[in-house]
Amino acid sequence: MVAKLKRSLFIGLGGTGAEAVLHTKKRFMDSFGEIPPMIGFLCIDTDEEVINKSVKSNLGEEIRIEQNEFVYSKVVDAQAPYKRHKDTLFDWVPETNLRTMTKMTHGAGQIRSNGRFALFFNHNLIHKAVGNRLTEIMNINNSNDKKFKANGGGVEINFVFSIGGGTGSGTFIDTAYIIQDAIKPFKGPNSPMTTIAFAVLPDVFRTMASGPSMQNVIPNGYGALVDLDYLMHQNYNSNPITIDYGSKKIETVDSPFDIVFTVNNINNQGNVISHIKDISELIGMGMYTGASELSGSVNSSYDNVLAAAAGGVLDIENKMSWAHGMGVSELYYDGNKLGNIYANKATNILCNKILEIDSDVTNTVDSFIDRDDVSIRENNGVDDIIDSLLHSSPKVPISSIDIENPKSDIQAYLNNISNFAEKEVENNYTNKVERIVAKYKAEIVNIINQNKGIGTAIEFNKIFQKSLDIFRDEMDSELAELVNKTPSIDGRIQILCDEYKKIANKFALVGKQKRIDEHEEELVASVMARAKNTHETIRRKYAIKFLNTLTEATNKKQKKLDGLKAKIQTCADNALAKSRSIQNDVSDVDKTFIIELHKSDLNTVTVNELDINPDSFIKTLKENNKILDFGNYEVEEMDEILWKFSKKLKGALELRNITIDEVLNRYPEEKVKQTIENLVQKSVPLWSTNFHGYMEKERHYDFVMGIPDSTNSRLKKQEKELFSDILQAGEKISFNQTRDPQRISIYRMEAAAPIFAVSDVMGYKQEYDKSDRSHHIDSNWLTRMKREEFSIEPKQKDMNNILASWVGGFIYGFIKNEEGTYYVYSPDKGDALDDYWLEIASSNYRDDAFKKFQSETLNEEMEKIIEKKIEAMGSEENDRLINTIKDGSTYLDTTSQCGIEKDKLKTREWKEIANLLKDEINFLKKKLGN
Repeated sequence: MVAKLKRSLFIGLGGTGAEAVLHTKKRFMDSFGEIPPMIGFLCIDTDEEVINKSVKSNLGEEIRIEQNEFVYSKVVDAQAPYKRHKDTLFDWVPETNLRTMTKMTHGAGQIRSNGRFALFFNHNLIHKAVGNRLTEIMNINNSNDKKFKANGGGVEINFVFSIGGGTGSGTFIDTAYIIQDAIKPFKGPNSPMTTIAFAVLPDVFRTMASGPSMQNVIPNGYGALVDLDYLMHQNYNSNPITIDYGSKKIETVDSPFDIVFTVNNINNQGNVISHIKDISELIGMGMYTGASELSGSVNSSYDNVLAAAAGGVLDIENKMSWAHGMGVSELYYDGNKLGNIYANKATNILCNKILEIDSDVTNTVDSFIDRDDVSIRENNGVDDIIDSLLHSSPKVPISSIDIENPKSDIQAYLNNISNFAEKEVENNYTNKVERIVAKYKAEIVNIINQNKGIGTAIEFNKIFQKSLDIFRDEMDSELAELVNKTPSIDGRIQILCDEYKKIANKFALVGKQKRIDEHEEELVASVMARAKNTHETIRRKYAIKFLNTLTEATNKKQKKLDGLKAKIQTCADNALAKSRSIQNDVSDVDKTFIIELHKSDLNTVTVNELDINPDSFIKTLKENNKILDFGNYEVEEMDEILWKFSKKLKGALELRNITIDEVLNRYPEEKVKQTIENLVQKSVPLWSTNFHGYMEKERHYDFVMGIPDSTNSRLKKQEKELFSDILQAGEKISFNQTRDPQRISIYRMEAAAPIFAVSDVMGYKQEYDKSDRSHHIDSNWLTRMKREEFSIEPKQKDMNNILASWVGGFIYGFIKNEEGTYYVYSPDKGDALDDYWLEIASSNYRDDAFKKFQSETLNEEMEKIIEKKIEAMGSEENDRLINTIKDGSTYLDTTSQCGIEKDKLKTREWKEIANLLKDEINFLKKKLGN
């Protein structure tokens, strides 16, 4: 099944931005087990510690920002470069903020201009990093990819930042324009680039803490919104602002973002979020949703809002509605979590079964000892070992004894017997010990790879060692007895030799030969007894050596078996701990935006021990000696091998494959309705509005619900019954199939409002006005805003007066357009050498002329000039003049001096001028027409 995803780049500015990006990254890992190739991440911060932040995936893995996804926007020494370039490159730095501008390697100290200052030294790194990310995103080849497919050719670039701090609030505007410049090579007819901002309002930080550490967040927030509002009103007909980074200059010919979501910590129903981590998770979910398989519907919502905003139908007076609200929520049944609990419990049972001991192990040891190909018993009258090593007696008796020198013959014979015996026993010992050790090791492998293998193998080894000790004790006792007999046998031979020699040398008339024969027979018997004693001694010495060698092998094996047992026991303990950890990780406290339906089932997961078969696991091992060699791995590797086996067990798969539709289908209708009502409640956007007495325009609502199966979903089939009482007026559900069997998600969007109408923006102004610091990023921009009398509030109150003086200026000849350049007659501000005609705009930019006319308060002087002109003309002549132009057509064609053809005025390029002319004509008709 191929996932169709939107090419997306997620950019986090400052700590809040990084946290939200981590949550987005987690979502992709949870859904796909990897980061799809059309998805990219980038975090920018003045604090390097951001790369140590992490969130846990559903599988418990740490999700982090990788090094190649991070730009460290630091300044080691801020004062020195500022002093060198304070009158050129850094003439924008507010003087009131200079004392706070020091080393910036661990944050911007909640000073917006500090964050921007640091960015100036790292703008090339940001530009390059964005280019690298976009190259990766745009160059993916989906032709052979069976998992992912790009939804369209364009890219959505998502920004996240808080406006209350220093880094995010101080860099979001510059970053937006740097990225607008960086994306130019990637833009095209088939690859549009959309920029979307998620701006976190400062209220949540005051909810989290108070005191000096939070004193700047509210005024920072207001300053940031004033800056942003000014630039959001930028268009192609506005005078651009040039940002000079030294090695690069960027002109702000357009607004910084296409769409801006303002995210507060309270919704319109009064529900408050008390910590930034929850808001970061919300934004992370929202950004993921915008790139997920719901991206088609979300993009459609964006298009509708952009179209409405471009038409101005949502604007309030002269203020553009660019602030939007966004909410997400999720109904989740984590079958994976339940399956993982099952798999870990099964691993624990499997390990414990392997460590069990077979009750018949003693018989197994005896059977091995007495087996025909082993035969090593040495007790109860059985001499298997010594008999296999050497015969008890020499095969060749002593052939003759020299009667003159019997000792020499006897010693030679005994030496030969001993030498031959040593050679024979050494050869037999070597063969036997190699063969029996191999048989023993094979028996251990055979036992250990059976049910109850490790425990039985350990017990087998212990009992086997005790048997060897018994055999050795018998050998030691018998050897001692043989050694004790040796002197008496040697003494008897000595006596017989002496007697034998005496008899041979003594004269006797009769019976001498008989006596010689009798003594020789007795001497041979004693020699053969001594030879047998030698054999018996040698074979027992080698039997003891054999037993020692075999015991040494069992000791080594015991050490390995004990180590393996300890590792298996650790694996068993680890698995049980993991299952408990999964259960404990699901807090009793409900998540802010997620309903976890699986919570009630976590403690019900049980494993039938009869279903756990160690033989099945052993067969999966690739090692020659299976379980025995399995113990050569480190515990972490063993855990992984056991996990791979257990997670594929039938019980684990059954739990893992439970769908959320199956769960909902089990619920009675009342419980389903209650669950959905809770889900919708959690999705209410974190914003509210206050229009301060201005008439609120009809808002645009989008309600997108992602369901696994659009054909069989209970929610879609029972839409009327489940949703009729819980949707807000104007909301209609758009169901979309996500093919995620474990989730149902809601994405909501409310659009739009001017920023002054977003609660509680105007309330921020009180702290802003009291602050002795600058909460703007550029003092030059602030000066320009003041000159233009820019305000985030509408200017409806004095607009009629300004229009009256402006239109009057053309009617009475005090404003003129000469070859595209506009002039206003101003004795106060004009030059006497120019007859007091002051240039206010060129190139037919009538709207720029009007803005300057407002910003320099020329209207106030114009009112006085016109009043004098009317007084000089008289009322009758003035009435005749007004009557000729008050219908508007005469004014447009002649008096306005527009200089632009009507057809051109209807094009987008001249839209602002056309709107101004419409205001002038409407003023004439409505104010003067009566």
